[in-house]
Amino acid sequence: ETSRLASQIRRLYGANRRAKKPFWLCLTEFAVGSLIYEECFRMNDGFSSYLMDTTEESYLDLFPLDAIVYLTPDSENVLEDIDPNKVYVLGGLVDESIHKKLTLQRAREQCLHTVRLPIREYMVKSVNAKNYYSETLAINQ
Repeated sequence: ETSRLASQIRRLYGANRRAKKPFWLCLTEFAVGSLIYEECFRMNDGFSSYLMDTTEESYLDLFPLDAIVYLTPDSENVLEDIDPNKVYVLGGLVDESIHKKLTLQRAREQCLHTVRLPIREYMVKSVNAKNYYSETLAINQ
């Protein structure tokens, strides 16, 4: 899972760099010597020169609680607009199986506002029975 997360961070960074309006990216709880730290440097050439911030601190310590919005596919709230005064948290969970409501539970425990992407509102499903889609996306999507 750590290797997959490091790979997704690389793809997220690349997509954000090419975006017309890139987001500010900050990896929190990114401790020197941790598994994810080591894997990001091992798997991503030039990681040390990525234009993003990294910190060992938690987002809970860096930003006011009322400014944090936790993205979770289980939220009842739909994200329709990006508020430039908010900090949007993407959890670094990479898992082959989807753990229902894990991120929602985490956000509630931390008393954070949650939203989900409007996938079910805007995605058109094909009538093909073999077509599968998920409302849970990788962090680079």
